[in-house]
Amino acid sequence: MLESAIPSSQVVSPASCVMAFGIPTSREEFVQACDPSGGREFAARNFYGNWTRYDREFVSLFRSMLPSWRQIGLQVECGMTLQDFREVLHSGACQVLVVFTHCNSEDHLIEFFDGMAPMTAVLDAIPQDFTGLIDFCACHPPAESLLVRIVKERPNCLVKFTPADLEPGMWVRFCHVLFLLLAETPMTYLAALEKTIAQFLPLSQPPQQTHECSTHH
Repeated sequence: MLESAIPSSQVVSPASCVMAFGIPTSREEFVQACDPSGGREFAARNFYGNWTRYDREFVSLFRSMLPSWRQIGLQVECGMTLQDFREVLHSGACQVLVVFTHCNSEDHLIEFFDGMAPMTAVLDAIPQDFTGLIDFCACHPPAESLLVRIVKERPNCLVKFTPADLEPGMWVRFCHVLFLLLAETPMTYLAALEKTIAQFLPLSQPPQQTHECSTHH
């Protein structure tokens, strides 16, 4: 395999990245997500259907950052379904997919706009020949068993997650800094991630370690 095809060595810009949201990014989506018939969890369980709090802690931040993301060419997908996830990865136009969502690690489920999907279905949606990077930005990280399976069954891609429970407002601020950095200076996603961690966390606090799974060396 050519070195340039290895995800950890690919130089990327925002235009080659997709930031996809499985959690609500608007009031309409929030109301839909709280409907018990949809079987979704994040809005109802974490925010108890409280739109005012959700808007204050996450959506208002998202709305304020969205224009600058579009200006730098970042592809933003709201209301991502499992099928959307599959299509983005099969499109061939995405080097990095950031999945901004909720995970239920106990029941091995990941939230998409159309409901909670088994992690096996998420794995099945990843093309065998996908050579990019998938970064799960989730309030609860995916079960490590999923990541191990992706490594084994999709050896050409790289998967990352942060083993810490973080609020969506903190995650969206972190991603904002990361993509602005990539807009200023194209570099590998992993290099941008390290620089963002150094900038984002207080100097007095040791940086959170990110876990990555890959067969590449």
